[in-house]
Amino acid sequence: MRDTLTIGGRRVSLSDIHKPLLNLYALEDHIVPASASRVLGEHIGGRDYTGAAVATGHIGMYVSRAAGAEVPRRIISWLAERR
Repeated sequence: MRDTLTIGGRRVSLSDIHKPLLNLYALEDHIVPASASRVLGEHIGGRDYTGAAVATGHIGMYVSRAAGAEVPRRIISWLAERR
């Protein structure tokens, strides 16, 4: 967010992201809190941003039964809207 990250000698800036972006984040994440994930759309350069909360934790985003049903459905729906 402060434009201080450098990778391979190049500055990385969220404002340089102009492609459609789907941000799925866990409401009960203790490693990356939802409050930190939720604001991503305010910092990217593009307008096509979708943030979607999932009622699970950090690991649950990948292994919980609830997320296993919800996450793929959200991704497929988001992609279908952009065909």
